Amino acid sequence: MGTPQLSRPPHSLSALLAPEPEARFLEKYLGEEFLSIPGHRQKFRELLGWRELNNILSYQAVAPHLRMSKEGTQLPLASFLKTKYTVSGHSIQSPHSSAVVAHLRDGASLILNEIDALHPPIRALAEGLEAATRSVVQVNLYASWRSSPGFDLHYDAHDVFILQIEGPKHWKVFRPTDRYPVTYKTERKPDLLSLDPVFDGVLKPGDVLYIPRGWWHIVTPLDEPTMHLTAGLHPPTGIKLVEWAMRDLAANELLRMDLPRFWDQENQRKYLAAVREIIANLLGGEDLIERFLDHLEATSDRRPRFSLPASATPEVLPDSDDSIITLGSPSGFRPKPGAEPGDIRIAFAGKELTFSDATLPLFDHLSQSAPLSVADFCRRFEHQFPAAELKEFLAELARHGAILVSEPEIERG
Repeated sequence: MGTPQLSRPPHSLSALLAPEPEARFLEKYLGEEFLSIPGHRQKFRELLGWRELNNILSYQAVAPHLRMSKEGTQLPLASFLKTKYTVSGHSIQSPHSSAVVAHLRDGASLILNEIDALHPPIRALAEGLEAATRSVVQVNLYASWRSSPGFDLHYDAHDVFILQIEGPKHWKVFRPTDRYPVTYKTERKPDLLSLDPVFDGVLKPGDVLYIPRGWWHIVTPLDEPTMHLTAGLHPPTGIKLVEWAMRDLAANELLRMDLPRFWDQENQRKYLAAVREIIANLLGGEDLIERFLDHLEATSDRRPRFSLPASATPEVLPDSDDSIITLGSPSGFRPKPGAEPGDIRIAFAGKELTFSDATLPLFDHLSQSAPLSVADFCRRFEHQFPAAELKEFLAELARHGAILVSEPEIERG
């Protein structure tokens, strides 16, 4: 029996930023400042290439993701998608390949929204960025062949990483006219000539840009095949924090009552003072931000994960101790104190489980070391726990989807 080969996703935030230190990026640039990182052609070799794009377009159900744009205008879906019918009479849409290619020859750009749902290496990139930045991440692909820009001068209402995959592309980036926008307002578009670019250059394969939300930019192909990925970071904002903290307002009798429209000024002042106290209490606590972030991660269930066939059996775990443990969430476990002394609780995908605090080292090891084999996990704790208890612990996590345990892929000679 061969030895299972374990590997971690190669496209973590630190790998994307290299040689820029991750800690410096999080402290200085994230959400605040533009950053350009020169790379090398092999940097994204394992992420995507023309062959992989052709396979995605040919074999994946891309119609909901596929868009085409030319000089700032979205092309009609009917001009490049066709409807066909299954033998049972259901209609489905798929790309009309010759129409897509004709548009590309004519200067249109090809867009695949949420390509992280279509290609595993890009999904791994998105999950790595989500875990490191504690943001929701969506990755889109943009490919062009001529010199027409797909979009006019614009900004995004979320941060973006630009990963140049193939060919060159010219970028101009300008400082924001409004900081921290939450929506895009087209009526405020400035005169391009009045702006002083902070970046005016050509990206080559392996290069990376980080553009915070609100920073204006325009992208121009250079009359040759070019492809880049845009990883959009949608971070939680103060607006979302306050909305979350105020979620239980209806439980308060004072806030449910009608506004005291006909009270005298003194009693209205007392009413407002009571309302302010209620709001202050809801926003109180030095750990409010951390509790909010924990809530977001615990209720997030964006990407499906399976470990069939074992997960659908009563035993849940495969028979082989060479089976591989992976995390149900790329952010790992963040155990919190339980309701009873000596208990801890973990939350994920809207669920909450309670364990003895003796399992804290087990959760820490899984968070830091997965993927790893069942054998390696049991060997690590063989002097603290019986093997049967360790496997039951894994089975309980797998039963609820907190981890996945799958038979390893064996290299065959």
